[in-house]
Amino acid sequence: MVSLILETLFLLTLDTTEIATVLTQVNVYPNPINTTQELHVNFPKRTKASIALLDSTGKLIYKTNTKATLNSLRLPKLSAGLYILQIKTPNQSVNKKIVIKL
Repeated sequence: MVSLILETLFLLTLDTTEIATVLTQVNVYPNPINTTQELHVNFPKRTKASIALLDSTGKLIYKTNTKATLNSLRLPKLSAGLYILQIKTPNQSVNKKIVIKL
């Protein structure tokens, strides 16, 4: 019984570490981006995640859910400035700064 509990804890630890590693390896490009380009969000492996773009006041501008490795986002027409790309998995989240230029 103790062996089973330890094995389960070990597997849970691996899953959490693996998810954290996935988020640290997310590739977002181009950055800065102009208003006519698509924003690419690429994960090192298939990942269930939500991707949201927030303006500098925290207002939600764009949101999508994905299970894909490669994601091309066609964003709405935006003003030049600094935005936050928020990427969330069921267990972790990461924020990345995105610069929109004209």
